[in-house]
Amino acid sequence: MTPRRQQLIDGHVADTRREMLDLAFELNDLVRFALAAAKDKTHKRYYPFDPVDEGIRNWAEMRRKLGKLSQQVERANGRLGVRPFDPESPAEEDPPPAGA
Repeated sequence: MTPRRQQLIDGHVADTRREMLDLAFELNDLVRFALAAAKDKTHKRYYPFDPVDEGIRNWAEMRRKLGKLSQQVERANGRLGVRPFDPESPAEEDPPPAGA
């Protein structure tokens, strides 16, 4: 294992952990939003459709947040869902095999 390849591996692992932590916070925010939206609001209604309109706004916001999160996951998957290098190919800085 060359130092350069070890750096690639270490960097990939660190990026994966950082991205997973960021996604955990985003998911936590999404869950908190959904729980708050699911609560029965006891405030005074001015129009019978106020709760319906609020529900529609909450669904639109949930869809927006999920779309943003989905895009973030897809970008991360494109970057981190593959190995940083092909382990079967020889590295230029690798020493030649013994006996060659």
